Amino acid sequence: MVTFKLHLCNLKSSSVKFFRMEISNKSVGQMLKEAREQSRLTQEQLAQKVGKKRSYISKLETEYGNNIKLQTLKEIVEKGFQGKIKIDIEL
Repeated sequence: MVTFKLHLCNLKSSSVKFFRMEISNKSVGQMLKEAREQSRLTQEQLAQKVGKKRSYISKLETEYGNNIKLQTLKEIVEKGFQGKIKIDIEL
């Protein structure tokens, strides 16, 4: 069994906040939406932070989320959530 873990680390505060999510039953889009909601950002606010349109963020959170490039995901995490991305692959 292969487990993919996505860790979104919020580096803004003094205490590190982890958004730990497993890619198994959720799409990347669903995980981004949950991270955005936990960060209390609207789609518009996240879009402004990453230099994208709100409609692009909406599209990612729905049907297009599984087709996102890792570089785009990295940019969203770093610019949008002021965090870093770490992908662990466990075999």
